[in-house]
Amino acid sequence: MKLFFTSSTQHLKQQFHGLFGSYTLKKFSDGEWYVHIIDDVAQQNVLVIAATNTPADNYIELLLLLDALQRAGAYITLVFMYYGYARQDRIQQPGEALSAQVLAYGFKQFTIKNIIILHVHSELLHNFLNFRNYIPYDYFYTCAQDSDIIVAPDKGAYTLATVIADKLGREALFLQKTHPHQEESVVTLINGNVAGKNVLLVDDMISTAGTIIHASTLLKEQGALRINIAVTHGIFAHDALEKLQQSSIETIYITNSLSQPVLIPKIKVVTIIPWLEQYLIQQL
Repeated sequence: MKLFFTSSTQHLKQQFHGLFGSYTLKKFSDGEWYVHIIDDVAQQNVLVIAATNTPADNYIELLLLLDALQRAGAYITLVFMYYGYARQDRIQQPGEALSAQVLAYGFKQFTIKNIIILHVHSELLHNFLNFRNYIPYDYFYTCAQDSDIIVAPDKGAYTLATVIADKLGREALFLQKTHPHQEESVVTLINGNVAGKNVLLVDDMISTAGTIIHASTLLKEQGALRINIAVTHGIFAHDALEKLQQSSIETIYITNSLSQPVLIPKIKVVTIIPWLEQYLIQQL
């Protein structure tokens, strides 16, 4: 099986084991992308490892690569290290685009044997796309070893917190979160006692860091001792890194699902590849 890495996952290439596929990717003078498969992939299994985080060029490149591979006769398995637009999975008010569905339709035009997504944000994506959601529980178990209690920053992450807590014999709690505006969250309630305990907050991602910082502030007010964070994807939009560095959070664990050119001292990157490769061997 040959492995094809898009521009968004080049930082992972040397951590995978296997034969690397190659293709030409260039941009014409008018800004349009061009893709050409160099290897002979006819009647061969190929593994495409990609991410659809911003910029939108990552999405365009992936679509063109999938088309080129399919036309060349390859049998495709697609692995998303991060699936963008999954948060736009429902219509909140009239006139909105259902972006998660729109992007999913782009992939449904291809004959793909398997689609695997690393810790997708919303299970509602299953309404639009057939895929397997790989949640890296082993990564979270490792991050949670020194914590007394596992906390979800909202009800959506409570299942994740519960699985981790049950595995390690800990307690799981969740915070109540409301969204008064887009990309804004307010933490209003905690359903348990964290006084005198070391806490691990867990979730699929950190984007603007508003939820995590509000949650950690409330936990401190409730008497928590050390607060650590473990998420799969580090998006770090806008001034998230600056806000996190100034917060009371001690350590922030993220995986290397996305390239991180700039980080802060509080952040520790844990490679997800050994666990992911084991999962792929079992699934493929």
